[in-house]
Amino acid sequence: MDSYTNALLALSILLKGGLDLAYAILVGMLLVNSALDDTDRAQQFARVATRRVAETAAVFLLLGEILLLYLQTALMTGLGLGDVPEQLGLVLSETHFGLAWTIGFAATAGFGCALLAARVQGVRRGRQGLKSGSVGWVMASLCAGVLAWAKAATSHAADGGDLSLSEWVHWVHLCATAAWTGLVIVSALCVLPMFRQHARLQARQAYLRGLSNSASAALLLVLASGTFNAWRGLGARTDALWGGLTQTTWGHILELKLALVVLAIACGALNRFVYLPRLNREDAAVTLPWEREDRYAALYQRVSRIISIEALLMVAVLVCAAWLSQSAPAG
Repeated sequence: MDSYTNALLALSILLKGGLDLAYAILVGMLLVNSALDDTDRAQQFARVATRRVAETAAVFLLLGEILLLYLQTALMTGLGLGDVPEQLGLVLSETHFGLAWTIGFAATAGFGCALLAARVQGVRRGRQGLKSGSVGWVMASLCAGVLAWAKAATSHAADGGDLSLSEWVHWVHLCATAAWTGLVIVSALCVLPMFRQHARLQARQAYLRGLSNSASAALLLVLASGTFNAWRGLGARTDALWGGLTQTTWGHILELKLALVVLAIACGALNRFVYLPRLNREDAAVTLPWEREDRYAALYQRVSRIISIEALLMVAVLVCAAWLSQSAPAG
C-alpha cells in the first residue's frame, strides 16, 4: 500500500474507534438511566451528567458517520479526497456498504431525535434524560439495535451473506460489547463522581452492586459471541487456529485485544470479589455514622479509581476492535 492509503486506513481505524466509543456511551446511557430514578438528588445530578455526555456522543456519531462514509468511499474507489464527492451518490445507491450506512445513519438520527424529545419534555416536566420504559427510551433502544445491525452488515461477518448466522452473532457481540463497555465508561464519567459528592451510602452500594451484575451479564455474551467471531476469523478450522493467531496481522491484533480484555476483566473481578464485599463488611461492622463515612469514602474512591482504569482499558479494546474490522481476517 502507498502512504496515502495507509494514512486513510489509520484515520479510518481511529474514527471507527471513536464511533464505537460514542455508540457504547449511548447504549450505556440507556442502561444507566434504567438504574437511576428522580427521587434522589445524587441520581438526578447523575442523570443530568449522563444526558449531556450522551448528547455530545450523539452529535459526534452523526458527524463521524458522514466522515466515515467519505473515507470509506476514498478507500473503495482509490480516488483522492477531492474527487470523492462525485462518487458518494453511486456508493450510497449501488453498494451494500452504502445501503447499510444509510440505515445506520437513519438509526443514529432517530436516536438523536429521541434525545432531543427527552430534553424538550424534561424542560416542561422537570425530568432529566430518557426515563426507562418511556416511548423515547424504547425508540432509542430500537435505534441502537438497528445501528448495531448496520455495523454488523458492513463488517467481515457479512461475508457469509445478509442475515447469516455469523452476522447475527456479530450483532449480538456488538450490542453486548456496547453494553459492557458503555456501562463502565458512563459510570466512570458521570455517575460515580456525582455519587461521591451527593449520594447516600446505601445508594452508592446499591448502584455498584447493580453495575457489577449488569456488566458481568453483558461480559458473558461478549465472551460467547467473541469466541465464535475469533474462531471464524482465524479460519473456522481447529488446525488453523494457532497459525492464524500467531502468524497473521489479524491474529496479532486479536492477541492485543484479548490481553486488554483480560486486564479489564481483572479490574472488574477485583472490585466484585474484593472491594465490594468490603463495603458490605464495613457497613455491618461500624455503627458511628462519621466513622462509617470515612471508611466508605476511602473504599469508594478505590473502587471508583479501578472502574476508571477499567474504562480506559475498554476504550483501548474498542480501538483494537476497529483495527480488526479494517484488517483482513486470517481465514
